[in-house]
Amino acid sequence: MRENLLGYLLGALDEPEQERIEEKLQKDPQLRSELERLDVMLAPLRAEKRFYSPPDGLAEQTCEYVAAEVEQQKETLARPTAATAAHGGSQDLRRWTLADLVVGGGVVAAAALLFFPAIANSRFHSQVAGCQNNLRLLHVALTQYAGANHGFFPGVPTDGNLAFSGIYAPILFHGGYVNQPAVFLCATSPRSPEFDGHHLPSLTDLKMRRGKALAVLQKRAGGNYGYNLGYVTNGVYHGIRHRGRANYAVMADAPSLYLVRLQSANHGGYGQNVLFEDGHVQYLVSCQSDCDDIFLSDRNYVEAGRHIDDAVIAPSAAPPRLFSASLGN
Repeated sequence: MRENLLGYLLGALDEPEQERIEEKLQKDPQLRSELERLDVMLAPLRAEKRFYSPPDGLAEQTCEYVAAEVEQQKETLARPTAATAAHGGSQDLRRWTLADLVVGGGVVAAAALLFFPAIANSRFHSQVAGCQNNLRLLHVALTQYAGANHGFFPGVPTDGNLAFSGIYAPILFHGGYVNQPAVFLCATSPRSPEFDGHHLPSLTDLKMRRGKALAVLQKRAGGNYGYNLGYVTNGVYHGIRHRGRANYAVMADAPSLYLVRLQSANHGGYGQNVLFEDGHVQYLVSCQSDCDDIFLSDRNYVEAGRHIDDAVIAPSAAPPRLFSASLGN
């Protein structure tokens, strides 16, 4: 099971296995504790926040090194030894010796250590950039929606079948503000379901569903992104009005309920892309934007914010009301 937990943290499981692990995590406190320990153990791997490109000429230098080692081995094998003298001074240079295998293995290992991290970093940057582009497209859709709805982004109802964060996606898609459902998916997420227009539930479909069928739709409707739950002042719930604030988070890679401080699992737990109200997208290695935790309210709950500037980005199934127990300070 531990290897499955590691796969969960690294986003390496397929969707059915991912869901199976999440179900077990909900029921087993000891398993959740083990997941937290593994997450802490992986922390040193996340400490280095910079990414490096391979140095110029790396491939040529590696090939030159391999060629030099081959020549050296040929010279070594060509020297007469007691063994070769006993066989008439001849030696089959085409045979691989233990030294050849050691050198070859060392070269392969060195090349792997040099090339693979560079390729992984390049792929990581590409996936982060693709995710950021999705969020920019969603900001265009949100802005268009606000322009047609008195300056307000899609609201999250406080009760009923539509009272969940991910409702923004069906509203934007079926309202004609988004044409491609793939925009709601982050390519790096371990939980990227394959769905097209008819898999994205309509408001009517959501209103008709009950029980587990409704819960499944609510969990998937928002794709791999989290949406702002709005805020409450003096006991009155408010949706988000487009004010163009540069430090107010509207959307982000969906938080994970099983990682420390709800860090998103979309990018291997290293960080999350965040869309701010003014339209800029920023990759944050923590859940903090200035002094605001984007995944928790000011009182450390997954719920609607406690004031107009308290942004809370929630996973698709989360309602605006109190959603989880306090995580503590």
